[in-house]
Amino acid sequence: MIKLFKIEFQKLISLSAFKAIAIIHVALFIVVLVVISGFDVSIPGINLKQLYQFPEIWGLTTWVASWFNLLLSFLIIIFIGNEYTYKTFRQNVIDGLSRTQLLLGKSYIILLFGLSAMILVFFSSIIVGSLNTETVSSNDIFSKAYLIFVYFIQSIAYMTIAMLIVLFVKNIGLSILFFTLYFFPVELIIRGFLPESISMYFPIKVISNLTPLPNVVDTNAEANYQINAIDTSNIQTITDSPDLMLNTFAALAYITIFWSLSLLILKKQDL
Repeated sequence: MIKLFKIEFQKLISLSAFKAIAIIHVALFIVVLVVISGFDVSIPGINLKQLYQFPEIWGLTTWVASWFNLLLSFLIIIFIGNEYTYKTFRQNVIDGLSRTQLLLGKSYIILLFGLSAMILVFFSSIIVGSLNTETVSSNDIFSKAYLIFVYFIQSIAYMTIAMLIVLFVKNIGLSILFFTLYFFPVELIIRGFLPESISMYFPIKVISNLTPLPNVVDTNAEANYQINAIDTSNIQTITDSPDLMLNTFAALAYITIFWSLSLLILKKQDL
């Protein structure tokens, strides 16, 4: 394991796109989070400020971070695509690595990206939550911290899809195009022709549901007396989280399926 990780990590740090995308990922996430946490719109029935406080901050940061999974997925596509461009897959096999070990090496990098993103979200949540919460107990701080582990699974799932696509296509540009188009709008269009009982289990739908849009409806009963002209039923419907446990298990199942398909493709390919 350590040997495989060292091999892959050396390839990673020599990749010029790695540093650029990593810096963009971290910088944009922080900037977007700072900008969003500065909003304090006063609308009856809507409380944005609660999103920046514990424990709701965990839902906000994971939702914001979920949009940057695309950058991590693109980085995986570029990283693996370079193996075909420079024929390093073939050289690794000649040097004695099995095709299973080749895929395991890429999987370690995916785990590295996922863990790094999770750590970024964790500390961002602690900092933003601490700055915006006046008094809070340790139970309040970490009561929804489990959401960062759900986000970790989500990021791994997206990157596993990206790995499957680039292993199948073997071209960086086309893989990014196919991944983006499937993310939007291809799957959305396909789901539109199917009943919800089926469409709700499609990969992107399942994975994106792991980090739903945070609920901005004011939960303070004393503020609800102001809600007269605003119908919040639609807002509640939009922001209600689906069955998180079901989606988490479905995402884990998809990760297993995509990884297995990636291994099958790699074993049958002419490197």
